[in-house]
Amino acid sequence: RGLPLAEPKDFRNQPGLGVAGQIEGRAVLLGNQVLMRQAGIDTAAMTADLERLAGLGHAVVLIATDGKLAGLFDLADTVKTNAAAVLGELRRAGLRIVMLTGDHERAARAIAAELGIEEVVAEVTPQEKGAAVRRLRQAGRVVGMAGDGINDAAALAEADVGLAMGNGT
Repeated sequence: RGLPLAEPKDFRNQPGLGVAGQIEGRAVLLGNQVLMRQAGIDTAAMTADLERLAGLGHAVVLIATDGKLAGLFDLADTVKTNAAAVLGELRRAGLRIVMLTGDHERAARAIAAELGIEEVVAEVTPQEKGAAVRRLRQAGRVVGMAGDGINDAAALAEADVGLAMGNGT
């Protein structure tokens, strides 16, 4: 749209939570409810929207400026048309499928139901993902981890086999 973009200052990536920084002298946070809670930002005004969108399997990214909630972004992942069938084949071959995600619990469970995944671990940080994979391996499991983002790096490194897709490389 030809809008001028201001250069962010003091940019901080907070893995598993979101990002923070300054834009034109305003404090800006972009991330999940945990980030907002840690920053003391009240998200109650958007609770109904957050729950509705999570129930649809959507990821929600909140934005706050100068310590006040300003809005949200509704991000809907699309499930590949053959994903449920492929996961079904893997289960029939004897593999245990676990969804390990930083997404909201309700959003993760909605997608898992669509894919026939019964075991879901949601709302975990990148470090918690890595620790979960480590626990499985210590319990004698052989773990294959598939991930598509930087938040999966620790778990991919901990797994016996890491399948990095997209930005997960």
